[in-house]
Amino acid sequence: MAAKRKAKNNKRNIKTKRSKTKTRHSKTRYNIIIAVAIIAIFLILFGIVQAAVMVMPTGKYTGMALSATKGRIYVKSTPSKASTYIDGVLRGLTPIQISVKEGWHTVGVTKTGYYNYTNNTYVYAGKTTLVNVTLVLTNPILKTGRLVAISDPSAAKVYLNSTYKGLTPLNISVISGAYKINISKNGYQDYINTIYIYTNTTYVNVTLIKK
Repeated sequence: MAAKRKAKNNKRNIKTKRSKTKTRHSKTRYNIIIAVAIIAIFLILFGIVQAAVMVMPTGKYTGMALSATKGRIYVKSTPSKASTYIDGVLRGLTPIQISVKEGWHTVGVTKTGYYNYTNNTYVYAGKTTLVNVTLVLTNPILKTGRLVAISDPSAAKVYLNSTYKGLTPLNISVISGAYKINISKNGYQDYINTIYIYTNTTYVNVTLIKK
């Protein structure tokens, strides 16, 4: 009888162990399924975000996806709204950002009334290269002032930067700036000085000294 009871107890212990093992395996499978599902959801969401980034319109600076072989040129100019050429092709008006392949590119900026700008610039993949241009007027508006030269005695010759301008008393229009003035008359010492002519009237009143 004791042997039979022992045998039954052994069978019960074996069944209990099998049941516990099945439970552990079931929990392990469940955890694996949950982990796989979480990873799958993450990958799907990541793919959606990446796709959204790729289709975003071009902006002013970085922050949008670029291919491994492309970068950007961002062209600014003073004054703005100047025609922008990349490798000889008109791409629009400044300020403008353009996607190009990595490498050297010729940037041209033109505007009526200004000298054309042309330069070569290297664009790196995945980066934005800034080209900031200040255009120069072809016919700049020069500011002028007036020079009034008076001498005692009068009828003395007046030179500005070695260029003869006339006899005293003299009243002429001159482009603003610094000048070397020379007032001379036979029998008298030359008057030589450096003056600045402003946009108003500059007066030079000289008493010449006899030699």
